Parts: sequence; C-alpha cells; structure tokens
Amino acid sequence: MKYFGKSVYTRFVQVIAIMVIMVLLMGLYHVLLDTDTLMSKEEKELRAKTELFSKFEDGYATLTKYTIYGKHLNLGGVIENADSSFKYTLAMVTLDGTVTEYPLVVSFKDNKLYYTLGKNINEGIDLDDIPLGEYYLAVKASKDVVVDEQSQEINKYYSLNNTTSYSDQEYYTTTTGGKNYKDIITFSAFNEKEYMALAVTDIKSLPEDVYDIVIDAGHGARDTGAVFQDIQEKDYTLKISLALQKRLEELGYKVYMTRVDDSKYIGAYGEDGRAVAPYKTHAKLFLSVHLNYTEKDNSVGGVEIYTANHMNLTMAKEFADSVKNTVKVNYSQNNINKVLDGVYVRTYTEAEVKEAIDYAKEIGYEPYKTITTDTPYYFAVRETGGIMTGAYVDGRNKEAGDNPYHNSNIAAESYLLELGFINCPNDAKNIKTNTNSYVEAITNVVVNNYGKIEEN
Repeated sequence: MKYFGKSVYTRFVQVIAIMVIMVLLMGLYHVLLDTDTLMSKEEKELRAKTELFSKFEDGYATLTKYTIYGKHLNLGGVIENADSSFKYTLAMVTLDGTVTEYPLVVSFKDNKLYYTLGKNINEGIDLDDIPLGEYYLAVKASKDVVVDEQSQEINKYYSLNNTTSYSDQEYYTTTTGGKNYKDIITFSAFNEKEYMALAVTDIKSLPEDVYDIVIDAGHGARDTGAVFQDIQEKDYTLKISLALQKRLEELGYKVYMTRVDDSKYIGAYGEDGRAVAPYKTHAKLFLSVHLNYTEKDNSVGGVEIYTANHMNLTMAKEFADSVKNTVKVNYSQNNINKVLDGVYVRTYTEAEVKEAIDYAKEIGYEPYKTITTDTPYYFAVRETGGIMTGAYVDGRNKEAGDNPYHNSNIAAESYLLELGFINCPNDAKNIKTNTNSYVEAITNVVVNNYGKIEEN
C-alpha cells in the first residue's frame, strides 16, 4: 500500500530516522551547552579560578597587618596611587562570583590609601559567622558614574600581597549548638597572581587539644594572692572558676583550666604556664579570675575589669555592668587607669619602663626595647595576646622564663576580672556566699559575645 507515493513502511523508517537524529542533536546540544559534564572537578575549578582572577587585575593592595585576636580577623595595608573618589571595602568572593563586602577604615596620605578592617585589635571579620565555603579576599573599589545618562557602577579588585612575616593560619570556631567549623587561611598564587583565600569546613567537633575558652583561677599553692582575715584570694578564685567552668561546659563550650586544685604552683610561662595555655589550646577567650585588696578604707569595694589598650571596650564594659547588676556590687572607686565605670587599662608608666631597663642591666640581659608607656602592664592581658598586645617575654630574662608565642599573630581575647575587694564587707560576703551570681554574670557576657549555646 502506498501513502502519498511512498509505502507506509518507507515513511515509517524515515520518521524513525528523523526522530533518532533529533534525539542525537538534542543530546549534543545539551552537552555543548553544559560542557561541565565533560570536565573533571579540577578542570571546573581551574576554569572558575581563571574567570574569577581575571577580575583581580587592577593591581595589589599591600598587606602589612594580618592578625586574629579572639574571633576577629583584622588586616590592613596600603594601596599606591589609589583614587579617593572610590569607595573601598574588603570583598570575599566565591568561585561562583558571589561577593560579600566588609567596610574598611581608610585614609589618604601622599597619594596612598591606608586601609584596615578595624582600628582596634578585637575588631574585623567575625570568623565564627562565616558560612561554609571557599572565599578569595581582595580590596574592592567601586563608584557610580553616568554614561549616556545612565548610571553605571565601576568596580576594581586589588589582590592582597602579603608582606607580613605571617603566612597560613588555622582557626577553630567557637562551639555553637555542638558544632564547630575549621577556618583555613592560605596565601598562594594563580597564574603568577598572589591571592589570599579562606576555606571554611565542617569538622563536627574540636580536636582533643583545642578549646573554646581558658579560665585562669588566679594565684594558687604557695602564691596565696591577697589575704584579709579568713579570706585567701587563691581559694575563692578557684571556687568561682570551677563553678564557671561547670556552667560553661553545661552550655556546650569546651573549657580549659590553668589549675583545677591548689596542689601545684602554676607560673606565667613554661610548658603549663598561664600565659602559654591560650596559645596551646587555640582558645578564643582567656578569663583570668582575681580578687582585689587595698590598704585604704574600702567600704565601697567594687568590680574592676582590666584589658589591653587599643581595644574595643564593649565586652569589657559588659563584664563590669553584668557583675555590678547581677551580684549587686559597686563599680570600684579607684580612678587610676580607669577608662569607663568598672573598666581599666593599665600600661607601663615612664618610671616602670626605666625600672625595667635598669633591672635588665643589673642582672645582665639586653633590655627590651619594646617596653614603652604603650605596653600593657599585666601579663594576663599582654603575654596572652601576641603581637596584638605587645607581648615581649622571649626568654632573655632567665628568672622570668619564656613565652614562645610572644610573636604570634593569633591569640585569645583576654580579660583580667577583679571581681571585688576582699576587705570590703559587701564584696567579702558575696565572695563567700554568692558564687552562682558571679558565674551567671560572667556567663551572660560570654554567651552574648561568643554565641548562644543550646544546653546539653
């Protein structure tokens, strides 16, 4: 039988052939459209990087500062011949082109742009808040221009050229909801172009030797600390610190104690030193618990929170306010080194700088040239903060010992908590009987600043 001059069979074969050809063409079309299906993972990454770094061709932003203090990444540097008409931010760019921007503090001088993520050492990018992923960092310059009566945005990207003495770093996020991330900061090059990268990965839980917080119960063993009537400072700093450890661990934090009893003297330095502990444990926060005493009449008492200079004092003020309001004590009436109610920053005086130099000469070691009136006085806030807080103990003074991490660019955010005066009746009563209120006051600030934790 014929159908319009052709047999039904012939027509059927032609239709089938056309359909097969169409299917093959459609398949080829989709393959050509999505060449990723023919590419390996490495090839895909290479293509994505090539596309990404083609944008980073506007020059370098020299990196002269690169630190992690507590949980904040801070960096800064200079761009030569920068245009002041642009707005400058730090851009974190993913391989798919997603851009997250962070404001920069900038200034111009001698045709140079000076930039930083934060003026204070505990400011910058909160590393605990960055989602999982891989990011590439650059300084972004942008401004709007009008072309043919249409507004257009011009963007430039400057790769970060690391001129500091610090390279790759690892950071472990604070435990939140029983989870942790690991941040890996690397400096590398692609097609001879240097860049800074940040990879955030899920590690489920912290390694055995990594902690969130270090609590230092002041004094101990032969070092009694302040003594007044039946109160020895070392006993009550330990009591409060152990209770604080228990509460923070109930909330999910991993806590390291510089001492858990009164059996052994713990110095500032050495293998188990108080100042060394936060570095060895990769802790984000260091709390040194102390009690105060004065020879003067002290009916008022009160709380004193000491921290390093060049700090955003928000958290220090929160500690002072929380202890005052929760425990029902006063702010200290001490006005020496006071910067806010309950908040103190003590640095070396000129006389103390001279005394340190004279002492070094007396016992025979080269004086520290880095000790100035800008150097924090208390080791608990100075030696725990690496280069950010002016740590300097390098072992030349054999009597003092060695802080092998004094040159570190990553360190814990540190606070010395003078919770009250043992020779103030109201403070002494609270110190003896109101441990839970001190614990609540400190815990509230930690949770507010280092993440809300789900109780176990």
